[in-house]
Amino acid sequence: TMKKNKAVSKKRALVRWFTEDFIKKNPHIYKKIYSMLEKTNHETWLKVYKIFAYHEDNEVSIKKIKANSLIITGQDDIGSKPKMSESLSKLIKGSQFKIIKKGKHLCNIECAENYNLTIREFIDKNAKP
Repeated sequence: TMKKNKAVSKKRALVRWFTEDFIKKNPHIYKKIYSMLEKTNHETWLKVYKIFAYHEDNEVSIKKIKANSLIITGQDDIGSKPKMSESLSKLIKGSQFKIIKKGKHLCNIECAENYNLTIREFIDKNAKP
């Protein structure tokens, strides 16, 4: 956990967020994200994490969403698991659920091409003339 500002906490987070192969091939991105974690205000982070950990979705409110929605997640995300995103998608009528193959928590960075293409296709499909 990130209860204390320890290097091991940051390293564990990054291993959960990126594949080992990506980290080896992209040390500059690893260092940049690590640096961002070092600058995190840990008191604030713990408050936000507590909300995340204990929050219960209001299904009634979620079902009221009428906007075209894309629910997207990484295939190997262990924090926000695909099953969680799929359940959310089922609550939002007409939403699309997409899994980024081989992606983890930060698949928008690691699998940027696939991630961006998925969003582009969603926008193109839902753009009003």
